Amino acid sequence: MRTRPLPRPDAYFRTHAKRISKRRGDTMKQEFLAIIVSVGETFTKNVPISIALAAVFTILTSFWACNPGYPWWRKRDIVTDLCYWFFIPVVARFLRLGLLVAGTAIIFGITTSEGLVAFYAHGHGPLAGLPIAVQMVVCLIGEDVILYWSHRCFHGARLWKYHAVHHSSDQLEWISAARFHPVDLLFEGVLAGVVMIFAGISPSVLVLLAFHPRALGLRSRQSRLDPWPL
Repeated sequence: MRTRPLPRPDAYFRTHAKRISKRRGDTMKQEFLAIIVSVGETFTKNVPISIALAAVFTILTSFWACNPGYPWWRKRDIVTDLCYWFFIPVVARFLRLGLLVAGTAIIFGITTSEGLVAFYAHGHGPLAGLPIAVQMVVCLIGEDVILYWSHRCFHGARLWKYHAVHHSSDQLEWISAARFHPVDLLFEGVLAGVVMIFAGISPSVLVLLAFHPRALGLRSRQSRLDPWPL
């Protein structure tokens, strides 16, 4: 009875290595495609919001112009503003996801995608059991405290070099609001929401409050009642 010759060890390992390399290559391609899709989704969601805001502010500035005689789309550094306006949400999204994933793994020991979804789906802990309206109030207070003091810190001597980007436009317009250095964005645009989610607030609450700080301008640092004006 004939027996098949055993494969040579070097040939076996070469074949096995090729299979592993192919799997890793496929995984990397899938991850890369997922990132591209995520960036595309962020851009797609931002476009209709941007068009709506442009229409609203075009009407408003026709009555109360920040720069009389100069429509916002004719400002000198409009291209710079547009780059910030469309790319900052992408950077913010990945910073937020990175902080949530890393923080959950370090603080709560959750490392699987299923565990992350289950953990964050409806919030966690005592705060998640509160009515949505109460969670919104708690989230507003918590975020405003964090944003107020982080903003004060960025107006200090050590961190001003990062925050100066936000004040760098020579012609101030509504579209200049998205100018952020990544360090400033991390602490002023992302951290407060991440802290609230870590505390147990449901992510749906942050979605409901998404337009609150910029659209209504109710942050304590923007109030005339601020005891320590910046």
